Amino acid sequence: MPSDPTPPEVSPRPRTRIRAPRTAQARGKATLPGLEASEAPVDAVVEAQTDSPVPTPAPEVAAPAEAAEPSAQDGLRDTLTDHVTAQVARLHLAARSATEDPAHAIHAFRRSLRRIRSTLHLVERALPHETWRDLDHAVRDVARRTSALRDAEILPDTLSTVVVADREALDVWRIELDQGRLKAHAAGTSGGLLRAGAVDLQPVAETFAVRLEPEIRWRQLARGLRDAWKRAKKARHAAEKRPNPKLIHEFRKRVKDVRWQLELIASAAPHAQRDGIDALAALARGLGGVTDLIALRTWVRAHSGGGESRQLLLSALDAAIAQGFEEALRVSEAAFQEKSKKLSSRVRSWFVEAGMADDADPEED
Repeated sequence: MPSDPTPPEVSPRPRTRIRAPRTAQARGKATLPGLEASEAPVDAVVEAQTDSPVPTPAPEVAAPAEAAEPSAQDGLRDTLTDHVTAQVARLHLAARSATEDPAHAIHAFRRSLRRIRSTLHLVERALPHETWRDLDHAVRDVARRTSALRDAEILPDTLSTVVVADREALDVWRIELDQGRLKAHAAGTSGGLLRAGAVDLQPVAETFAVRLEPEIRWRQLARGLRDAWKRAKKARHAAEKRPNPKLIHEFRKRVKDVRWQLELIASAAPHAQRDGIDALAALARGLGGVTDLIALRTWVRAHSGGGESRQLLLSALDAAIAQGFEEALRVSEAAFQEKSKKLSSRVRSWFVEAGMADDADPEED
C-alpha cells in the first residue's frame, strides 16, 4: 500500500474572529475562552482531580426578549447543549471505570470525544469562530493524547483476526502485544490519562452553552450537515484514488462525523428514519476494522526483529487491509450517492411530518 504524503486538509474559509486573551495559546497550547491551560504535569493534575465530580449541566441561556411564539426549532438549542453536557459527563464516568474495565473505558471515552467534535462541526457557523476553534482544538488534543491507549487495547485483539497459514509464527508478536497491554493495566496508565483529559475538558459544556447563538434554526444545522456530508464524500474520493493509511483514517473520521450528527438530529425528530444512519454506523465499523489493521501494520513495521514471521505478518496485513477497504468502498458507494442538498431536505422532512418544521432549507452557499 503506498504511503506517499498527502496535503493537509484545507481549513474552512475564515470568518470574522472575536479576539479574546489566550495566554496559553500564545505558547502553542489550546485553551478555552477565558481559561488558561493547566501548567501542572499530567500526574499532578490526575492526583488533584482523582475524585473530581461529574460537571453539572450549564445554566440555561435566557431566550431573547423579542422571541416569537414557541415553534419547532425552539428545542434545537437545548438538544445541542444538553448533548454536549452529557458527553462531557460521560468522559468523567469513563475515566472512573478505567480500573475495572480499561478497554471499555477507553472506547467510551474516545467515542464521547468524537461525538463532541461532530456536534461542534454541525454548529460551527453558530459559534464565534475563535470559540469554535479553541473548543475543537481542545477536544482534538485530548483525543491525540489517548490514541496510544487505544492502540494498546485493540492491537492484541486485531492480531487474532489476521489469517496466516502458520499461526505459531505469530506467537512472538502476540506475546509482546499481550505483555504491553498487561503492563499498561498494572501501571494504571489508562485511568490517569483519562482522568486528566476529562478534567481538561470540563469547561467545554459551559463554554459551548454560553457562546452558542441564542436561537438555533434548522438552516444552521442544515448547513453544518451539508458541510460534513461534502467533506465525507471528498474524503472517500481521495481515499479511493490514493488508498494510504492517512486518507483511509480521514475517510473514517468524516463518516463518523455525519453518523453522529444524524443521530443527534434524529433524537429531536419524531419521524426520523434510521436506515441511512444505521448504514453509516455499519460503514464506520467496517472502516474501523481497516484502521485497526493499519495501526497493527504500523506497529509491526516499527520493529526490526521477528525474522520471517515479520514478513509473513506484514503480507497478511496488506492483504487484509486491501480486502477490508475494498468492501468499505463498495458499501460507501451507495451510501454517498445522495447530494448534500437532498440529504438536508430529507432530514428536514422528519420534522415536517410532525408539523414541527418552520424553517426552510437554505440555498446552496
